[in-house]
Amino acid sequence: MQVDLSDEQIESIVRKARCEKALRRLLPEVGDFQAVLEAAGPLLDDPSCSQNLLRGLLVLSAFPLDGSGLDLREVSKLVQIARSSTHRYARTWAGLGRLSQEPRSRQYHRTKGSASREPSGELASTPQ
Repeated sequence: MQVDLSDEQIESIVRKARCEKALRRLLPEVGDFQAVLEAAGPLLDDPSCSQNLLRGLLVLSAFPLDGSGLDLREVSKLVQIARSSTHRYARTWAGLGRLSQEPRSRQYHRTKGSASREPSGELASTPQ
């Protein structure tokens, strides 16, 4: 049996495979900004990949694993996205328990366990 695919179908399959491979490579490296940037960078222009997901991973990976804080202006420059977007990503990661914000300095920090490569096994609850 033979299956004939159009050029568009072949291109779609190749794009999806490239996106999935890069995401598998990204997830263990979330603690290493350069590794995430190298893997995510080419995918940011690929319409078959989620740019929001990639930018969110870049924002999280910009924060040092040692827990030292960063101002969102610094992160915004590093990741090269608008400060308002950086703020939304940081608030989302904080809501998920991966970042915390120092009230006085307003800097965000990685939380303990945010570099863990093991899933927690807990499901997040959604407020009603």
